[in-house]
Amino acid sequence: MSHINATAGPSKPTTKNEPPPSMSDILLSPLNELQALSHTLFLSLSPAQTKPPPAPPLSAFLECDKALCAAINLANKHQIKQRRIDALEQEILDLEARWREIASALETGKRELEEMIAEGEERIRAIDQAKRAAIPYPELLAYAQSISAFTSAPPNMPDLTLPGQPPPPLFFPPFPNEEKMRRGRLNTEAPLGLLGETHSVGRHFQGNLERILESIAIAKERGATLRVGPELEIPGYGCLDHFLEGDTVLHSWEVLAKILSSEEAMGIVCDIGMPVVHKNVIYNCRVIIHDRQILLIRPKMWMANDGNYRELRYFTPWAKHRQWEDHYLPRIIQAVTKQTKVPFGDAVVSTLDTCFGVELCEELFTPASPHILMGLDGVEIFTNSSGSHHELRKMYTRVELIKEATLKLGGIYLYANQQGCDGDRLYYDGCAMIAVNGKIVAQGSQFSLNDVEVVSATIDIEDVRAHRAKSSRSMQAASAERYHRIEVPFALTRGKFDEINEEDLVGIIGHKAFNVRFHTPEEEIALGPACWLWDYLRRSRTQGYFIPLSGGIDSCATAVIVYSMCRLVCEAGRRGDEAVIADARRITGEPDDSTYIPSNPKEFANRIFHTCYMGTENSSAETRMRAKQLSKAIGAYHVDLNMDSVVTAVRTLFGLVTGAQPRFRSQGGSNAENLALQNIQARLRMMLSYMFAQLLPWVRQKSGGLLVLGSANVDESFLTAVPTAELEPITKNYVQSDEADMGMTYDELSVFGRLRKVEKCGPYSTFTKLIHEWGAALSPLQIAEKVKLFFFEHARNRHKMTTLTPSYHAESYSPDDNRFDLRPFLYPSRFPWQFRKIDEVAAALPDRSIQNIVDKDKIE
Repeated sequence: MSHINATAGPSKPTTKNEPPPSMSDILLSPLNELQALSHTLFLSLSPAQTKPPPAPPLSAFLECDKALCAAINLANKHQIKQRRIDALEQEILDLEARWREIASALETGKRELEEMIAEGEERIRAIDQAKRAAIPYPELLAYAQSISAFTSAPPNMPDLTLPGQPPPPLFFPPFPNEEKMRRGRLNTEAPLGLLGETHSVGRHFQGNLERILESIAIAKERGATLRVGPELEIPGYGCLDHFLEGDTVLHSWEVLAKILSSEEAMGIVCDIGMPVVHKNVIYNCRVIIHDRQILLIRPKMWMANDGNYRELRYFTPWAKHRQWEDHYLPRIIQAVTKQTKVPFGDAVVSTLDTCFGVELCEELFTPASPHILMGLDGVEIFTNSSGSHHELRKMYTRVELIKEATLKLGGIYLYANQQGCDGDRLYYDGCAMIAVNGKIVAQGSQFSLNDVEVVSATIDIEDVRAHRAKSSRSMQAASAERYHRIEVPFALTRGKFDEINEEDLVGIIGHKAFNVRFHTPEEEIALGPACWLWDYLRRSRTQGYFIPLSGGIDSCATAVIVYSMCRLVCEAGRRGDEAVIADARRITGEPDDSTYIPSNPKEFANRIFHTCYMGTENSSAETRMRAKQLSKAIGAYHVDLNMDSVVTAVRTLFGLVTGAQPRFRSQGGSNAENLALQNIQARLRMMLSYMFAQLLPWVRQKSGGLLVLGSANVDESFLTAVPTAELEPITKNYVQSDEADMGMTYDELSVFGRLRKVEKCGPYSTFTKLIHEWGAALSPLQIAEKVKLFFFEHARNRHKMTTLTPSYHAESYSPDDNRFDLRPFLYPSRFPWQFRKIDEVAAALPDRSIQNIVDKDKIE
């Protein structure tokens, strides 16, 4: 009879030389004993044995079970302790890394301090040497200060910054050259968003605060003494009806309190934009701050209320010109500034060395701009904080207005504009500028993915005073009405001997020419919407774009714009833009520890851009081929499919229900049948687009969805392709053409669009203008028919604009129904009164078209 050991403990104690049992040994011991007990039990029950062993007692099984439970419990405790050990080890590693960083920072600080001490000692030795020279140092300094008032160096003074120049024989240090004697250094900054040049985002208070502080820090690093940001940069210009909410004003004050409390805002004058409620009226304001003090709150006096702008819906203009009142600050600001009230109104700020005033966006575009009256009263610097959106060729107007502001009057104009998409259909194209006496001396980028961009220049204020020394201007200035001046004990100009960076000398008149950079309309189309699409993509938290390619020019242009976006992202990645790289990693689904940097536009496009050709029996091999070639050229992930089965299913269902089979116009069908059959394909393509956009990332083993887009060298086949929707069957004698279907060309549509929206012409006014513009090519009756056709079709299809998805605003004749082009959607589409007037005039006018003259000559 064998004996089974069922105890849980070890058979003998371990010695010092023996290793402790592992968790596997502890668990396997009771399991092996349980296996042996079970084996013995089975043997005792087996009838085939002559002398079966006795069955083990139940207590043996119980003891073995207890031993197994004890082993499992011990293993669980061991696992918990191991996790704690791992966590402590990681914490030790983190602390060690932190300590190494601190030690490195201390070492760097020590080295910099030693360098500063050495430099200070060298300067002390130089001063001592100068005092022992033939000319006493105080007299030398007084002489230098006296001649520096004329902003020029002594006659025939060599430029001591050139290599190999010996020091003067009589004194040390030498006279500074002319460039070092220039006085001021000013800065303007345009929003990235774009919050700065910050990229402000509507109601993103935390992000806007961080970008504002970053822009101020950059300005101070460059030695700037005045920082100007975009319009309403704290809440973002695009808050729309949120401006009417008390929360928007409250949070704006909270952000301003953070800025006032920050070290970044010390030692520099900052011009910051936010809404302010004064006597229960909401104003669009600039808040001028310096060293935890509010110097002035300046409300906007002329509102932008045309086109996309609706400022009068939210704000009230300040109508008390050259007047100011006390504004009582909220307690959260009082706790920081120790001020109870501050000036509020139309006033200017006077520093120790100059005077500056504020002009806001639309005020520059008005006939009687504030800078004129301020300039006549001695204001030398004008700041303009704008929220000006992009339109093709609008940059030319903006530059001319800024140059004109100081051309006759003289002065320094600092223009800061928002940059980026702040949550709406508009893209703010930045391009901060500094102008002096009618000349642009510094300019920022117009299209950029940067969240913060700062433009700075060194300015000689004496150039302004010299420019204003004209009798005509002086006579008008002598009788100008006075502005109230807020005095601040701070100088915007630096010492006459301060070092000046070479890149900032553009602000000194005559130093070197500065050429304003303008993009061509084609470049604007490629860059503006591309930047807008990037902002849309990163802020919507989706994983890319999807577009159905038709093989025509419309979808091709949209796809190329997305590829342009990929190029901009990769350029930013190669520059090391951390914000763009972080967004690109998140969008492409990279893990947190990824080192991926977008550098190849085609590779990046393949990750985030998806295209699809949805063909039918009406599609041509040519359009299918063009769609495939385009996708391959830009690197997009492409899908090619035929959807005839889906279209046939819908047509079959209609036939089963009604017993009638609709036909295309080319097959003998009516216009109603033709339009219905075309709509089947168009609507099914839209439905399939959203399905593929939702599921293609899943097919590619990724999470999230795609944004659906509707419709740089462009392939010639696209440029020469006839625009067509390919919704009707192609026959031997008929190929569908958009222009033939519409009854007018795309060029003619562009002319109609500009007359209707930009020049505000109704049907009759359009006709009278086109008589002169098209009279050489068409007869009055032909022009009348085209005008009536355009306005009839516009009225009949106007309702479709009310459901149009948000799109990029790029042209002044945009038909966007949201804010830009507000019209009824139910019209008397045949315009009986207007069309009758057109017919009467057209019938009475002679036909002076070239074709009519040729026909008369043939008859004669």
